[in-house]
Amino acid sequence: MESVVIMEDLRLQSFRMWDKANPVDFEHARLLMVTLGRLHALSFAMKDQQPEEFAQCREFTDPMTKMLALDPKNTFQKMSASMCRRAMETLEKDDTFRRGKLELLQDRCVQEIETCVDANAAEPYAIIGHGDCWSNNVMFQYEEDIPSKIKLIDWQLSRYGSPVLDLVYFIFNCTDEEMRAHGYQRLLSIYYHSLSEHLHNLGGDVERQYPRSAFRDQLKKFGRYGLLIAMLIMPMICTPNDELPDTNAAMEGLVKENPGGDDEVHFAYGTTEKAAIRMSSTVNVPAYVRERLQIVAEQEGFIADQLSIQYEPGSKSGDGYIGLIVRARFISPAQQVLTVICKYPPEDRQQRERFNAMLLFERETFIYQQILPAFEELQLQYGIDQQEDSYFGNYPKCYHAYCNSARGEAVLILEDLMAPERPPMKLLDQYVPVDYDHVHVLMKVLGKLNACSFALKRHRPEMFEKLRQLNDVLSIVLDTEQTRPLTPRNCQLAASAFDEEKQPEYQRGMLNLSPSMWPRTGAHIGGARAEPYAALNHGDCWTNNVMFGYDNHGRVKDVCLFDWQMARYGSPVLDYTLFIFLCGELHLRRCKFESLVTTFYDSFSATVQRMGCNAENDLPREELERQLNRFGRLALVMGTYALPNFAQLPAEVCENPVLYHADKRLQHYYTLMRELVKDTEKFDEIM
Repeated sequence: MESVVIMEDLRLQSFRMWDKANPVDFEHARLLMVTLGRLHALSFAMKDQQPEEFAQCREFTDPMTKMLALDPKNTFQKMSASMCRRAMETLEKDDTFRRGKLELLQDRCVQEIETCVDANAAEPYAIIGHGDCWSNNVMFQYEEDIPSKIKLIDWQLSRYGSPVLDLVYFIFNCTDEEMRAHGYQRLLSIYYHSLSEHLHNLGGDVERQYPRSAFRDQLKKFGRYGLLIAMLIMPMICTPNDELPDTNAAMEGLVKENPGGDDEVHFAYGTTEKAAIRMSSTVNVPAYVRERLQIVAEQEGFIADQLSIQYEPGSKSGDGYIGLIVRARFISPAQQVLTVICKYPPEDRQQRERFNAMLLFERETFIYQQILPAFEELQLQYGIDQQEDSYFGNYPKCYHAYCNSARGEAVLILEDLMAPERPPMKLLDQYVPVDYDHVHVLMKVLGKLNACSFALKRHRPEMFEKLRQLNDVLSIVLDTEQTRPLTPRNCQLAASAFDEEKQPEYQRGMLNLSPSMWPRTGAHIGGARAEPYAALNHGDCWTNNVMFGYDNHGRVKDVCLFDWQMARYGSPVLDYTLFIFLCGELHLRRCKFESLVTTFYDSFSATVQRMGCNAENDLPREELERQLNRFGRLALVMGTYALPNFAQLPAEVCENPVLYHADKRLQHYYTLMRELVKDTEKFDEIM
């Protein structure tokens, strides 16, 4: 039998393949999710509208199932078991829960794979998928280093089955832990919105053909396929191409009896240790950052000639413009592994200047080097123990902070909040409004933060005077050459939420926000307008900058605030007003606001009085209401920037909402914006 497929050379169109050795970043993953949504939508549409033509697609059974039928010696089963045992070796020995799961799985890998790819089990939602969706089978075209177009190649394993197989195959093999922790739900939402939009354009109805509830159910039912495949191909991903075995010869060997007669059947991939070292070496860490890490290593008692430091990407999705984030592991045979997070500015000078990176690093370095240590010293001075409820220590430990703006150098070396050796903390999904239990605990922490600020004002006025110089930098960052064009676009988008004839005042109000919005906002919330009650604000208090810890019963018990680069001197109400109005569930600001403010004030009072101050004299309870009325309109201004993101609106919808009026995401945005305008109209206008 002879066969050939002759295709265009995508390299001539400047398409490039992602380096499989590096985890895929968010922008590349986002583009693939959009593409898979469109691919699967075509399949759903054809299945519904052209059932006779689609019938032949149902014959696309999984190629791996066919291969297993030619494996009477169960060689593939033995290889899978070996790979599973190899995966177990990567776990800590005391991780008995996960080890137990893999032990149960190791002799059932093949059966589990067959169950996941069973198209009948996926009906009525089975479609034609790519089948081999990983880094080596995707090519990207770029505009100014940003991926703009995508091509899927190597369709030989395409099959009829659940839509989620392509998703979990890619996400669990081609992204890293950090990406999945922060971006997993977002990627799934992007995929589903793309599927819904494209299916609608094809005359279909996603609620009938693949409702979100069915999507969630299939993720639960077939999601383990991502792990099963990862155990098989992760060694391949971690091994350079020139060290890979001859795949054809290896696959032929699967249907022959293992000549050695043992049960350990595997490809001759590089070792896990080699792969880890190789992966770490792909992260380019500036020399000055490495020098600072050596200082930390010495401080923590590591012996230089016994120490190795491994690096891996540690950034959240969207990082990279203002700051780069790398995870570093200190490894020594004489000590327990220490994992830290390194945050430093881009090495490119123009990029630093474009996004005011050094201004932000100066701000965050000042907070970690001077303000937070001063808070700690004051609390210890007044006998507030770390175990007490009134203690404020809800921020990552800072091992080292350095900033030299003239050289364009800065680094913060911080505690890794996701390190396995510390109590687990969780970052919430930014697209899901935060509930009362989480906000209640956050309000306690913000109360203690403000208490420390007022105590600093009373007991260390010279240090407090430095704090008073912290102007609002968020309004500066959002008014750069790159971000300034977003302001009129976002205000026009917000205005389009209102009928010009029925609600002209609201439409006019949103349009009137646009001229010089950020300079006016910066002046409006300046600390001088909140005196004598101004204090330190976190300045960027939203879902993505807060992590939560839980007790054994799943109740919220702890909060950690990070990313202090926007810290400012201003009204105590700003942080919690922005969080409740933009990140919280709607009923929190409409029904629970007073209760939450009481929680804030009670926490503030308890801590500030322990530190030799008087709560009623320093910050009367009724002053919070007055300051809310004065500064609460900031929530609306920030909403013009944040709500398009929360509604996951594509750029084309933001720019031309009239053309996408029926888009469900746009209608969701309109609902959010109308509610926000209604709830903030009682506050003072920004002049």
